[in-house]
Amino acid sequence: MSFGRIPGTNRYSDLARHPDNEPIPGVLAFRVEATLLYFNVDHVLRDVLQRVRDTPTGLRLVICDLSNSPYVDLAGARLLARLHDELKAMNIELLVVEAHATERDILRAEGLEKLVGPIDRHISLADAIADLKK
Repeated sequence: MSFGRIPGTNRYSDLARHPDNEPIPGVLAFRVEATLLYFNVDHVLRDVLQRVRDTPTGLRLVICDLSNSPYVDLAGARLLARLHDELKAMNIELLVVEAHATERDILRAEGLEKLVGPIDRHISLADAIADLKK
């Protein structure tokens, strides 16, 4: 799902369910509402890349919110690395936020931090967007 800012707040929720949410200029933020496992990573990659293609020009950042992903396996970590590579070829940055402890360990072990920057428990979706506006 793609996110927009809930008017008058620093909170974000699904744009499709809440069309009054405010889109984030230059940013596509999405949350995977499931585990990232070998059997669903191709679907997730296709879906995100389609959303990137459907986004008007000026997209500079994609934020992956893993707060609702209770587990990420090796294929999930590699999906995020591949997504990074695909986006980088389009001059778009990828950030990963709100991953749970075990998932952070897996993503770090696969070297994802070298690609997308810090993956820690202190960076939320709202923080990442606020940092972008600075």
